Amino acid sequence: MESVKGSNKFLAISYADEDLARQFCETKAFGIEGKSLRKLAPEDELAKQIVESGARKLEVGFEVPLPWRTGEPNLPNNRPLAGFVLRALLRRFEKDPVYKADYKMAVNSYLSSGYAHEVTDEDEPNIREQYFLPQRGVRKKSTSTQKLIIVFYSSASYNGRSLNSALLTGPALQNELPVVLLKFSEGEVAFAADIEAMFSRIRLRLEDARYHRFLWKEESTETTRVLQVDRVTFRDMCSPFIAVSTLTHTAHEF
Repeated sequence: MESVKGSNKFLAISYADEDLARQFCETKAFGIEGKSLRKLAPEDELAKQIVESGARKLEVGFEVPLPWRTGEPNLPNNRPLAGFVLRALLRRFEKDPVYKADYKMAVNSYLSSGYAHEVTDEDEPNIREQYFLPQRGVRKKSTSTQKLIIVFYSSASYNGRSLNSALLTGPALQNELPVVLLKFSEGEVAFAADIEAMFSRIRLRLEDARYHRFLWKEESTETTRVLQVDRVTFRDMCSPFIAVSTLTHTAHEF
């Protein structure tokens, strides 16, 4: 009996995803396409407009506004949270005298450097328009020492709100990594530099700084003090945008 061989044919159909194709092309152009060619999102455009139009040159440094979302700031009174954080900090001081001494030194450094100041009842008749940031001491490791720095948590939530929830992030103005790497091949020698305490060099407007307060006292028997940070803080979600925007403005001016 003669065998009959059959054949099977398959038809495969694939649908092109335009979004995936566009993302692929954007990835291939990463670091090549200039940022000036990209259209900013509406929120990024708003943040850029707020900061650029409100920034002003001081005798030393710059003062910039925070890029608030529309209708903000409208934050709850979170002083109870600040009190809880302070009590926990005082308990830590009792257990760790070295941590206490370093923390005290860090706070005093903030005050003496002009990065923060104490707010009194006479200075602040309307205490409703304020916001407190939980803080914590973190060891910054280096080759020679472990310096304690104070970190303020702008994302800490109270009644469903946080400082960062009221702020716009702003566009990413940093040069992309491929651009940085390509610049190293432009000349015979490449230079790199670091700006010490970059965020602390930029002053906040008075009406914005009131949302960067924290409670402080060295001993549980002392009267609680209200301190206000007057400079851009690292954990504000808009701080990278503000810092690079100010740096770019300075470079263009000088």
